[in-house]
Amino acid sequence: QQRWHRSYLLWPAVDALQLHINGQPMEENPRRQAELACKVSHARVIRDALLSDYEYILVLEDDAVIDIDGFDRLQQAFLEMEEVDPGWHMFYLGANDINDTKEQAGFACFRLFTAYTTHAYVIHRRAYLMALDALDLRGQADVLFAEYITSQGHSYTVFPYVATQREGISDITGANETYKLK
Repeated sequence: QQRWHRSYLLWPAVDALQLHINGQPMEENPRRQAELACKVSHARVIRDALLSDYEYILVLEDDAVIDIDGFDRLQQAFLEMEEVDPGWHMFYLGANDINDTKEQAGFACFRLFTAYTTHAYVIHRRAYLMALDALDLRGQADVLFAEYITSQGHSYTVFPYVATQREGISDITGANETYKLK
């Protein structure tokens, strides 16, 4: 059964310099301003998915690198997840599981309890409001997702991962970053 849709929308990221109140940046610290722009970008996409009544969406940041050779494994993991947990919330194509919480749930599918990345994930409509509520709080998008969604035990990943992050200048840190996913 083919479940993957071929249509997509390209959303421009929110420019941190455009986030201001009465001409003043919403955050004094430039890094926090960039983190806020990242959160607002994810919230806009998820809010649109909610209003459009999409069952789920795939979110890819501009630095996501997809391993096309892993597509069959990705599809297998996604189907395994739906069988193991019909009430799933999020599915990560790559994750930084710094707490090493992965639990095998199928051949290619693993349950996650922490995932500190937002570069490539699928979110189900069941989690849209949780995500929007989390993104309203102070903090980084990936940390908020980890604390308020992934920690509930209904988030999964494919392993080995099929998405990594391209090395380059981070919009948040302003420094050259080499991402190593665990």
